[in-house]
Amino acid sequence: MKLGYVDMSQIASESDRGKAVTKSLKAKSEKLGTKLQAKEKQLEKQKSAIEAKLETMSPKERVAKQKEFQKKVEEYQKMLRSSNQEMQDMQEKETEDLLKLIKKVAAEYAKANGYTAILTKKEMLYAADIPAPKDVTDEIVALLNKETGSK
Repeated sequence: MKLGYVDMSQIASESDRGKAVTKSLKAKSEKLGTKLQAKEKQLEKQKSAIEAKLETMSPKERVAKQKEFQKKVEEYQKMLRSSNQEMQDMQEKETEDLLKLIKKVAAEYAKANGYTAILTKKEMLYAADIPAPKDVTDEIVALLNKETGSK
């Protein structure tokens, strides 16, 4: 029996595909963050403008402005939830796609090199009465880079 293991965080941080996923997620997060900050600044300006005119407004106008502002705050909160969900969905999809590719490459490597199994380092708590598992992370990263470089 021949066992190997990989460090998934190392693969994610060192492989070209993992770096691309991280860069893509960061860019999307920054884009959404900028959009949210702009909306937040707009709300702050509106709030300040309303507060400045508060003394000169009639009670009816105050209620109308308050409702209008509350609606805009609710729109912002909806936008925030939507952005968070969009980021979570993108992260899950990208992570799932990367994991599928890693599994494919690991299976090819295992078959080509006579490994019975390749596990993740995180799952390796104890191994007795078997040959010591080998860390094949660097080999998998190299194969993964070769695989993604050819596409």
